[in-house]
Amino acid sequence: MTWNHFHFPPFYPFFIESLHYPWAPAWYLHDDSTMYRTTTNPAGNLTIESGSSNLWIADKPAQTNLMFPPGVWTGRITLETPLVSGESFSVAVGNSSGGVFAASGSAVINGDGGTEFDFQITADSFEMVKDDYLAVNITDTTTGIEVKTGGTQSYLVLLDNAPPYPVPELPGVFLIMVGLLMLVGFVGRRW
Repeated sequence: MTWNHFHFPPFYPFFIESLHYPWAPAWYLHDDSTMYRTTTNPAGNLTIESGSSNLWIADKPAQTNLMFPPGVWTGRITLETPLVSGESFSVAVGNSSGGVFAASGSAVINGDGGTEFDFQITADSFEMVKDDYLAVNITDTTTGIEVKTGGTQSYLVLLDNAPPYPVPELPGVFLIMVGLLMLVGFVGRRW
């Protein structure tokens, strides 16, 4: 099937990302220092000065106490300009409580002349109490970086065995269950 001159579908970036991490729930970084579960946020940039950091927090807090198991978190950070050899930045994952970030693990990204950097963070288990936020902190250690945000530019993929975040509140789960029971009852009466 031909979609254009290069045989790529018109939704190419989203198609490639879904091949990269099939079925993986991801948090996409946005230029308002918030992580969203949707790729529909407009493209933007966020500058991190040399020796500074920026904290992205999830758009919603945990609805209940959660325990994230130890594991390897993956993702991608895309920069506006190439990061040359000798330059680096770090990416950390953890939780934010009251504006205080507690890292569970981090990875150092070393420049290679590129703008897209896939990363893996080996993190310890960490607990989030109700109203804490999942967070990613990027620290520039050299000359300053400009992180591309919005769409699928920069993101963090949840662990395969991570608890659902944010956990739906009990009334929401109850309403879904009642709806499903009513549907089963309706279908059962027709047979």
